[in-house]
Amino acid sequence: MSTAIVSAEHINVILEAATRDADEEGFEWFAQGKWWTFTRENRDRIGQLMLDTNLDAYGRRYLEPTEVYVYSYSIPARIYEPIEILKAIDGYEYQCDVDASWDTHPIHLMMQQLRKRVIAWLDGYDAAEWLI
Repeated sequence: MSTAIVSAEHINVILEAATRDADEEGFEWFAQGKWWTFTRENRDRIGQLMLDTNLDAYGRRYLEPTEVYVYSYSIPARIYEPIEILKAIDGYEYQCDVDASWDTHPIHLMMQQLRKRVIAWLDGYDAAEWLI
């Protein structure tokens, strides 16, 4: 297993998806005993946390310090389809999952919640039977 540092655009795409259909309360998830809220106003802060988490995983994987990068949100280059967003979430998580601590990390739990939201955007999801 290898680890890479994801691009700012990769993080932009994930954060844009998290706010795509969020109302005024934003996108919420529960982690470490509290509710976390992601809104358009705190994209830079959550994006920095995502980048720092990725940098930390990279440093732990290769046992070397990483440079400090400052994240600043910008609108993604294009609108990404739900399947592309799901793949971006999977790719990001792969780069951060270096040990058991990832399972309870706030960003991992955010990705899990976002994944559920994006799956519901897939064509045919709403029309499919809930119970079979």
